[in-house]
Amino acid sequence: FASSFTERTAENIFNGLSESEEQALRSTLWHTSLDTQKFMQEQVQTVQLLQAVQGNVSLVEPMYCARGFESFQSTSLRAELRRLRLQYFMAVFELQGKGAHPGMIGEAAKRNSSYAVQRARRNALQDEEEAQRFQRNVCDHPNTMENCFKTPTLSFQSQMSATM
Repeated sequence: FASSFTERTAENIFNGLSESEEQALRSTLWHTSLDTQKFMQEQVQTVQLLQAVQGNVSLVEPMYCARGFESFQSTSLRAELRRLRLQYFMAVFELQGKGAHPGMIGEAAKRNSSYAVQRARRNALQDEEEAQRFQRNVCDHPNTMENCFKTPTLSFQSQMSATM
């Protein structure tokens, strides 16, 4: 009996496949340790690049995604993010210490986390624009529409059937 969602999903996907078929399919669906090493190298390169351009994201944005690397962009931005985070915690802890009503604590948390909400909204808008671009460029074309929703399992199984 599989204990996690991932293990149960793997059981369903790999059911009936040979070991070599499973390995081939697994490598297309999950990250390998080699993939993880590559991701780590790319993260180091992104940080080095952001430091080289002194945090000017506009110089690297088309080729690199700087999301999640805000604290590496500059020491002043890192200090500002730390200050805002501490300000948030201090406001909440101060009101908790005074025995304030939970609603008041919630309002203080809301006021002191508006920077994070604004950043999350900007990221969500970027994601939405990217998804819409993908849909326009790939999914809306008649020849590729059926490929938009195919799972790797189906294409892998049809490839395996064709080779046997």
